[in-house]
Amino acid sequence: MMASIHPLKPPTALDPGFLLHAVDFACIKHRDQRRKNKFAAPYINHPVGVAQILWAEGGVRDIDVLQAAILHDTVEDTDTTHEELVKEFGQKVADIVKDVTDDKSMPKDKRKRHQVEHAKHISQAAKVVKLADKLYNLRDLRDCPPAGWDTKRIQGYFVWCQAVVKSVSGANSLLEAALKDLFETGSFSVEGLAINDPLVHGKAMLRVVTLTRDCVPKDTDLTEFLEAYYSAMSIAGETEDNNNNNNN
Repeated sequence: MMASIHPLKPPTALDPGFLLHAVDFACIKHRDQRRKNKFAAPYINHPVGVAQILWAEGGVRDIDVLQAAILHDTVEDTDTTHEELVKEFGQKVADIVKDVTDDKSMPKDKRKRHQVEHAKHISQAAKVVKLADKLYNLRDLRDCPPAGWDTKRIQGYFVWCQAVVKSVSGANSLLEAALKDLFETGSFSVEGLAINDPLVHGKAMLRVVTLTRDCVPKDTDLTEFLEAYYSAMSIAGETEDNNNNNNN
């Protein structure tokens, strides 16, 4: 028996031309951008992957939402304007993208705080896109952390995303279940240093080892942990997104 799905509209026959138009537009806009992971993957992998999560895991069949997922970073991270999206894809798609677009003129710690609060007030369609966006980014971070990200930075991003997801609770139970499982059981690997036992190896030497850490730290005050993350973002000189050094 199939699992229940929660589309924003009843499943209907979709014209692939609508999605192909969005993919083509996004490919052109993101053509020079790369993901921040160690593979420097083409950035377009991300918005297409977000749309795939909505379709395959979230049961979403609303063409406007799927188009918005493909286009969700175009205004934030390229020269695309809201008016351009209205002209090309219509008001609804443009408004969904607007709802999930960060204001990059804000300091990054304030932008992070604002996203948590703002997410409570965006449209239902935008909340679903945000869930899929966070799920894609968190899986990518778990499986392929960017160079230079230590354990606290990775865990801080997970704890912040957990706060954002809480703000859009009830938007799509399937995606929220996948995120809940990731928050509760997810782990990632990072490299660390250990000292060889001189009794075993003859002399003490540092060596590189692979360490496994929980995505969300256990037995920790997550409110304090999140505040520490915000403080780190206010001090750090770089952005935190996964394209052009951004991870939203």
